[in-house]
Amino acid sequence: MTSTDERHAEPWQPRTWIAVVLSLIAPSAGIVYAGRFWLAALALSLWIALAFAVALLVGNGAVSSWLGFGLLVPAFVLIAVGSALAARRATPARRRASQQPAAVATYIIAVVATLFGVQSLIRSQLVESFTAASTSMLPSLVRGQSFTVSKLRPPIRGDIVVYSVHVERFPGGPARQSYLKRVVALGGDHFRIDDAGTVWINGESLDGAPCGAVPNIQPTMERPVPGHCVEERFGARSWRVWRADDRDRWRGLDIPYLDITVPSGHFFVLGDNREASEDSRFRGPVPDADLLGVVIDTW
Repeated sequence: MTSTDERHAEPWQPRTWIAVVLSLIAPSAGIVYAGRFWLAALALSLWIALAFAVALLVGNGAVSSWLGFGLLVPAFVLIAVGSALAARRATPARRRASQQPAAVATYIIAVVATLFGVQSLIRSQLVESFTAASTSMLPSLVRGQSFTVSKLRPPIRGDIVVYSVHVERFPGGPARQSYLKRVVALGGDHFRIDDAGTVWINGESLDGAPCGAVPNIQPTMERPVPGHCVEERFGARSWRVWRADDRDRWRGLDIPYLDITVPSGHFFVLGDNREASEDSRFRGPVPDADLLGVVIDTW
């Protein structure tokens, strides 16, 4: 009868398919399984470095989100292929301590935890994805549309931004709620909106040419309201906004921030769907500290 020690001393060959599956679960885990720990650590480090480089490129607008993060897929596949090659070329020998199931499982847990940390760091400091939860940015963004924001630059006039409203500034709400609006004025700017809905920044009207009718966009949960589209323009930038045809419904409402000089360290936001947006007209200017990012890409 063969003893346990004798069986453990028998040459052992890692299986190619297991190496591939392990690397699909956690990048480079299959290379550890094949007995090349330092090569695995190098491959993982390069993949993480690529992830940060892609996030920087996307955040700076050099490439689109799809193209940028799509670059990570071939790299991920390449690591899996490398795992297969490492397993196939491994010389049959006694299994090392780093190749034992418990050691490989520990490595997988460490990789997964590291990748979660990398993802959190990228989302908090570089780029983050969101989904539009309301119709307040029609016609520019529809409900359910996904988009990417950059955290690498401050907003300028005309940018669509995501910002957070904390519980102390929004009584009765959750601890933190994200809003999606367009920046129309920055700290020091004078903002005014007249009875016709025209926005004025520092005495300059933003109104441009009409951009056609919008058939019964539903700006509230109550009923569709017919309206029209107007192009707003500031300098070389332009965007479309939606306004209700019947503005009498606004008469008598207490809208406190229709004529204001924006404080330093704040920005003033409006929804493109002007009849269905709780924005700075009601909540006041947004502190720069509440900014979560500037929209740079949509899909």
